[in-house]
Amino acid sequence: MNKQSKDLISYLLSKFEIRLEPIVLIKLVYLSELEAIEKYGKRFTDLRFIHYKHGPYANELQKTYEKGQLGSFILDGKDPDLIAVVETIVDKWKPIIVGGGIQGLINKTYHTLPFQETSYEEEIDFEKYKGNKYISKIVVNKKQSKRLSNPNIKLFSKKELQSSVDEFLEQFN
Repeated sequence: MNKQSKDLISYLLSKFEIRLEPIVLIKLVYLSELEAIEKYGKRFTDLRFIHYKHGPYANELQKTYEKGQLGSFILDGKDPDLIAVVETIVDKWKPIIVGGGIQGLINKTYHTLPFQETSYEEEIDFEKYKGNKYISKIVVNKKQSKRLSNPNIKLFSKKELQSSVDEFLEQFN
């Protein structure tokens, strides 16, 4: 595990006043990776995530965490993009995790595009998702997964879709 991996994980852990279960930490790091790829086109860790029964799994992360080999986080001189990614993930998931609702976190990671497109027990290939701005969105089935990975298909925002519906309905008024 490289230093930047340990930095991201240590900073993530420093944002919680409770000890995280390994499964929760793994899912948060996975979502941090998706956020980093989506926003900055790069990963912050060198961890290997594998498609397992309950979502993405990183064996090296679990072993390092359980042995207490991560160290503490020092903010000075760290990559501001890394800090921003962790802050985004913590802001979204901390209230849910502290409240004991880890099932939503597990479900979220399970229904992401990279996880859905990776076969069971295979390594998730993050490289092929660079430039995909939908990498962290929930995918319900394989058909939607294929649609999101096709760059020629235009996806509409909720606002754009509502505007189109409003224009259509005006024809009947």
